[in-house]
Amino acid sequence: MMKILTIAVCAYNMEEYLANCLDSFLIPQAEKLEVLILNDGSKDRTAEIAGEYQQRYPDTFVLVNKENGGWGSNLNLAITKATGKYFKEVDADDWVDREVLDRVITELSECDADMYITNHTYWDGDTPRENTPDWQPYTGRTMEMKDAEGFYFPIWDAAFKTEIIRENYVDLPSKVLYTDNLVVLHAVPFMGTVHFNGEALYNYRLGRDGQSVDINSMFKHYGDLLTVWHESVEYYLGLPKERQENKHCIAKMDYNYRIFMDYFIHMYKMDKPAIRQAMITMEEDLKRIEFLYKKEGQAKRIKLLRATGYRSVALADKLISKKK
Repeated sequence: MMKILTIAVCAYNMEEYLANCLDSFLIPQAEKLEVLILNDGSKDRTAEIAGEYQQRYPDTFVLVNKENGGWGSNLNLAITKATGKYFKEVDADDWVDREVLDRVITELSECDADMYITNHTYWDGDTPRENTPDWQPYTGRTMEMKDAEGFYFPIWDAAFKTEIIRENYVDLPSKVLYTDNLVVLHAVPFMGTVHFNGEALYNYRLGRDGQSVDINSMFKHYGDLLTVWHESVEYYLGLPKERQENKHCIAKMDYNYRIFMDYFIHMYKMDKPAIRQAMITMEEDLKRIEFLYKKEGQAKRIKLLRATGYRSVALADKLISKKK
């Protein structure tokens, strides 16, 4: 049977969460799913648990053991192995809504859009937090990307036509965190049509110790943020002019800059000289995209930072809190 959706599950030392993730794919139409479990050199029972699912449900689950290379290396490999009509990524500590997934498989069977967008729910322990996406007015519609306002969406909301993302795929750097921000940037310039499904498919777990978006983990790996930002700028500048003008690509560049700079502002007190230099490094890269440099400078916190040589960070942090 043809696989409608390939789901790549990136897993490193995820024995505590993996079964919950994989259980969420056991839907009535599971035979139309291809779930690639990328065991990234785990040192716990991750491979054993994944192997049990492959043995019990061989038509759905495929265990891929590999040396540790980080999230990006997992996705690089998954793209080469995917056989589904569409491709999606789900982190091993997250999960999907089974009922929504079953309906999504039905829609994807008949869908011909290049990209298929769903919503997500954040979970802080047992407490859900609903998300209101920028694209909500388009819910239920299939349309040309150029006809939609420029919007940002995270990778966990997207399923891409496998043939398109594979044809235009750029390998992600290995052993670098936050490379998920590059996947959407690489994909959207080549997506002609999109369908918006307003249901919350993805469940995103917050507050896990060691999570890449934990402030302590982020400080430890802040160099990875700089790497991903530099890669973003290099990729954007390497696109043909007509692709650079893609408003969704610009929206993703805008998001990457804003969220990374906000991260640095929050980290500033942990090492003021190093983080100040990191902000300056980000800005020097951004200057290479003149219109975006001017656009970002309209934000109060960025205007303040630039005017004070990136020293009025405490006040900028307050502006972020006020904005929220």
